Amino acid sequence: MWDDLFKRWIDPLFWWLPRNEEGPPEKGEEGAGVTEHGAGRGPEQGVEQQVEAVKEVIPDDLTVIKGIGPSVQEKLRSLGIKTFNDLARADPDRLVDQLKTSLPVSKARVRGWTEVARERTEGRD
Repeated sequence: MWDDLFKRWIDPLFWWLPRNEEGPPEKGEEGAGVTEHGAGRGPEQGVEQQVEAVKEVIPDDLTVIKGIGPSVQEKLRSLGIKTFNDLARADPDRLVDQLKTSLPVSKARVRGWTEVARERTEGRD
């Protein structure tokens, strides 16, 4: 009973993860030695991979940086910059060249964005 209640409560929290609708194999069935995490891998490694997948999926809200609005954020995301870490590692000069066709931005402004992003990523480590 408690397992079922816990599962119902936890399932909505992990809606983005693929589900194994078949369920675990029964004892005596073929492949019973294979865990839900995959053959030859322990549960720790499976969890680490899930955490990495979640980190890649969730983009940061870049609009918290002064000068980046929703439209600029969409342009940056179209260029592959989805997190503060991506923005911190970006070359400001190259980024200005990529953005200048659609947004009039200066190199100083983009350098400011990358510095703020770098400060935000240093706080996470």
